[in-house]
Amino acid sequence: MMMLSGTPKKKNLAGGKRQTKGLKLVKEIYPPQEESEINVNQLDALLKFLSMNPDKIFDVGKYLEKRVGKELHRGRYGFVLVSMDALNSMLRECHSNLLNFYSNSVASILLKLYSLDTQKASTAIQAYNMKVVATQTFARLMKARNGYNIESTTDLNVFVRHFVEMINNKAADPDTKAIIRDCGFKGLLSYIVNLEDIDNFIANYVDVVPDEKSNVINTLLTTLSTHESPLKVSSLEEIEGIINSMAIPTAYLSGSRHIAPNPQNDSQSLNKIVPSHQIAFDCLQQLGCNSSAISTKSLLTSIFGYLHSNQMWNRPEFVRNCIRAVSSKAVHTQITALQLLLQLDRAEGFVDAAEVPATKTLIVNALISFFSDESSPSGNASEPMIEILLPLIRHLQKSAELGEKNAAENAEKKESSQQKLQKKIIHCIGKLSRRVSDPSEKIESISYLMTKVEQKRGQVTVQHLLLEAVVQIFEQLKELPPLRVIPPETVDALVSLSNEEDQTTRQIVLNIFIPLLNPNIQYRSTSLSSGEELDERTKRRDKAIRKSLFKQLFFTNNLPINYVLIFNTFDALLRLYGAKELEHTLPIVFHVEDLLRNNANKLKSNDPVTAPPAMAQAIHSTMATYLFEVAKLFGVPELKEHVEKVMDGKWSRALSNTKALSFHTRKDHWK
Repeated sequence: MMMLSGTPKKKNLAGGKRQTKGLKLVKEIYPPQEESEINVNQLDALLKFLSMNPDKIFDVGKYLEKRVGKELHRGRYGFVLVSMDALNSMLRECHSNLLNFYSNSVASILLKLYSLDTQKASTAIQAYNMKVVATQTFARLMKARNGYNIESTTDLNVFVRHFVEMINNKAADPDTKAIIRDCGFKGLLSYIVNLEDIDNFIANYVDVVPDEKSNVINTLLTTLSTHESPLKVSSLEEIEGIINSMAIPTAYLSGSRHIAPNPQNDSQSLNKIVPSHQIAFDCLQQLGCNSSAISTKSLLTSIFGYLHSNQMWNRPEFVRNCIRAVSSKAVHTQITALQLLLQLDRAEGFVDAAEVPATKTLIVNALISFFSDESSPSGNASEPMIEILLPLIRHLQKSAELGEKNAAENAEKKESSQQKLQKKIIHCIGKLSRRVSDPSEKIESISYLMTKVEQKRGQVTVQHLLLEAVVQIFEQLKELPPLRVIPPETVDALVSLSNEEDQTTRQIVLNIFIPLLNPNIQYRSTSLSSGEELDERTKRRDKAIRKSLFKQLFFTNNLPINYVLIFNTFDALLRLYGAKELEHTLPIVFHVEDLLRNNANKLKSNDPVTAPPAMAQAIHSTMATYLFEVAKLFGVPELKEHVEKVMDGKWSRALSNTKALSFHTRKDHWK
């Protein structure tokens, strides 16, 4: 086919056989009676003529534009369908840059069809029929572009309003309403997929909504909210398949005068059956994946505003679908997370004060779901974890302060709304840490949190929460970057906290010590397996930890879980250093046993004792279990038998009831 470039002349040339022939051919495609079909032979002749004389396309387009207007005015819809047959055939044959010759005429014809009044009962079905035909032709127009820009000569934005109206149509007949709605969605999808400038569209229809009839985001979200299950991200091929099912492949409109496709005849079926909620999701996804960072912020702001206004944060799958739709690009991960965090501040403006903690919990839950979604992209390494951590910690501290202020009101509750929010934030920090691949980011975050812990000394609740956040990050720290080490001041602060009187603080710190002693995050100049020992800073750290563990055994306010964690920490040291660790821990075990023996003697003589009987039994059990582990690791059955004999009947009953079965003993040893 011959391709022309340039702008067509707007004025017909006078005279000329070629021009007369073109107009004559287009007139001859019309049958003598309205109910008859298009003259296919004359249509073929017209298309052949236009392929050889593309400069005449403009005149033919103008003729069809005038003819459609005249037939609509007369109510002769059969002749309108003949005109649309011809127009769709031209779009199929005269596409790409040839569209510039008649795209304005196509747009004008479509607007005439979309503007038909559906309120009059006598003409409503024909008006809806014409809207379907217009949308199918619009899909063909989008396909015919074939990458060429026609927006410079044809304004396509005007059709958005009509697609939204079709989606929200008020047809009395349920079947007609569903078909018109489906057609509107597919028309909107074909428009969005082919947009040259997504950011401009978002600026005109998202940032500033022209009128409620053009509210694209609300229309898409309202439809999406009817579905509760996760939706898949459609491939471009699948989306093109939906759009292509709308585009009319051959000139059969004038022979098929009913609105609904015939399911028995695939060649006549113009609609691929796809649920409306999936197409709404696809529309959002196409907007998100093709928009800039600024435009993505606008999309998210509109979506989250809808969720606030309609109080729909309690619809987790719906919220997840909304977020997944516009966050399918890795560069948008940080934007999405930060925009979600902003909603924690906005929540107070949409719900009563009593409902704020619960709403914030739902928002944090949405963030957890986003971080946990394996199908969502990971953020760039250049995006600092601390940017997301800072607002989370701010809300964590604020929640703790409000919780303490309202402690009296919540005394009878097992768990207050603020405590539920705090747990969710801590869990979210763990999910965030798991998602971040750069260990340097995690070390920076740990250092920041430990600085906050030091600043909050005396504020026990806040201190506990901050330390729980540190636990979450440490558990996801699988290795150290080259030539990096956990800052000594961080370790010193942890050791100091491990000697606090508060038993909960000690528990949390022990939960940090265990991942801290992971062999993969120790600083070495070479691999430990090659014989190189840990550096002096690490040795000093571990000496301080052993000293702390010894001291912690004798805190009178210990709970059973404290002893379990003390054992786990001793066990972590044993696995880190191997047999060399026994040089340090066996003297501790013997010293503890000596103290307990002296304690037992004092008990017999009624002198003041260091450890009450139950506590002494728990300490005995902890040391015995450690020796069991030594016997197991190094293959010393005699040691195991000796411990079993000595401890027969002396195992701590309290420890046997704990869920943490890290104590490697048989259940029947516990009484």
